[in-house]
Amino acid sequence: MQDLDSKIRKGVAWTSLAQIGAQIASLVIAVILTRLLSPQDFGLVGMVLVFTGFAVVFNDMGFGAALVQKLDVDQHHKNAVFWMSIVIGALLTLVMAAAAPYIASFYGIPALQPLTVAISVIFFINAFATVKVALLQKAMDFRTLAAAQLIGTVLSGLLAIYLAFSGYGVWSIVVMYIAYALFYVLVLWIIAPWRPDLSLRWSALKDLSRFSSNLVGFSAFNYWTRNGDNLLIGRFVGSAALGFYARAYTILLVPVWQVSSIISNVMFPALSAIQDDIERVREMYLKAICVISLITFPLTLGLLVLSGPFVLALFGEKWAEMIPILQVFGLLGAIQSIGTTVGWIYQSQGRTDVMFRWGLISGSIFIVSFAIGLRWGALGVAVAYTIANFLLWYPSWEIPARLIKLDFVTIVRRLAPTFYGAVTMVFAVWALGLILPYDWSSAIHLAVQATFGVIVYWLFVRSFRLEAYTTVSNLVILYLKELKAP
Repeated sequence: MQDLDSKIRKGVAWTSLAQIGAQIASLVIAVILTRLLSPQDFGLVGMVLVFTGFAVVFNDMGFGAALVQKLDVDQHHKNAVFWMSIVIGALLTLVMAAAAPYIASFYGIPALQPLTVAISVIFFINAFATVKVALLQKAMDFRTLAAAQLIGTVLSGLLAIYLAFSGYGVWSIVVMYIAYALFYVLVLWIIAPWRPDLSLRWSALKDLSRFSSNLVGFSAFNYWTRNGDNLLIGRFVGSAALGFYARAYTILLVPVWQVSSIISNVMFPALSAIQDDIERVREMYLKAICVISLITFPLTLGLLVLSGPFVLALFGEKWAEMIPILQVFGLLGAIQSIGTTVGWIYQSQGRTDVMFRWGLISGSIFIVSFAIGLRWGALGVAVAYTIANFLLWYPSWEIPARLIKLDFVTIVRRLAPTFYGAVTMVFAVWALGLILPYDWSSAIHLAVQATFGVIVYWLFVRSFRLEAYTTVSNLVILYLKELKAP
């Protein structure tokens, strides 16, 4: 057990470093590309990604996660999943390339056809990483995964910036996605030791299929609950509206999920390793979501009051329509940063069947919310989606929590202190904004209010010695030791 704790600390340490580095790089790249390109450019790519992103769900048919969850994995399991992934990746590339004319016709934009064909290549590229990523996660070797992610982000981002400066427009974004996949896979194959062979035993796939089939079913349906908004906005409102919506979504919610994934990438294999020790799983889960909330609550709620100066200072006036959408996503991000962690429970306990059934119910409600909000454009969709998330907040947690004998009241009680701290910070930042000189630039407003917010929040968590703060403080010392360890 002590060895597992050490692996968790190392895993979180290396994943944290990679995610922090990747997020800084991604933010810089996003700011530069957003200034160089138009909302329509991002909207066009968003239209294509709605369909290609759905196909990603089937890239490994859930067998990658099954390798992580299964305790006894041999070479036959690994080979079967690898070759199956290659076949599926090739088929998905061909299917999406063939579907390109129909996707362009659906939106009524011929330019989408070559974009779709180009992006479809990513399926085949990613297939070569499926088993390697699963085995590295299972072994909790997050140093290698961290290196691949950071290298891929930086190199693909630099290439995209160069192309954007050179006038390639929307193709700059497309090339960035393809280049990231190539660099990521290349690093994994250079560093990670496992290699496939031809000793196939297809019965090994059947051994993994009970877990993977339910996971794929959930992921496929859940995908449209996450991306149906992009489909409807792109089809009925237009590429510019989708550009504002998708950028707001990417700027706030994706980084929030990245914060969650810093711990998520470690916790899934860790909880799977101790899946029979329910008491330990429960306590480990509670500590993890408290640590996540310590970061995501002030980040999302803070952007709720700073979205105006944030957008104007970093992206310029042409992106002003994104501000109200970003404010709505500030509320949504706070609950989703914690809500996404329920997948750890379902998967580590091998109950993807329950996850699939609940996903059908909640997903249907989300899709209906998209359709209702569409009447008021992109902002209406954002508001409707956020309301639906709040309505489903209780059952979305209560159902998986039962699997580890955890009640909803305990979850709320453990998260309440960080929420109070974030709300205190929000009111302080809002009050400061009322007295700052109106003629100051957006950049100065952002810098002053953000700095003040950080100070207020730090004083709150330190003064009240919040559980999450104490946990992080203790872990930081251990992280430094683990990072120095061979």
